[in-house]
Amino acid sequence: MRAPSKIDQRDIILAQMVEAFMARDDARYLEAIAWLRDYCDDVQTGRGRKRIGNHWYDPKIYNAWCRTLKNNLRGPNGRRGAQ
Repeated sequence: MRAPSKIDQRDIILAQMVEAFMARDDARYLEAIAWLRDYCDDVQTGRGRKRIGNHWYDPKIYNAWCRTLKNNLRGPNGRRGAQ
């Protein structure tokens, strides 16, 4: 028998989460949610995406956002800080 893949493991955790929710088992439910959150973060990071707050962005959009933020931090004469 083969070892369970990450997707098989995800499906098992999803089933456990539903069972815990229906049984009102808060500890198991919260544990399943934490695992799924970490799994989704790993998937997004594996795709090369960056996180800003609660949103995931492709590297191209992330870099443009960082440039815009850096430019907005500069004052009207091109120096850092409000002047």
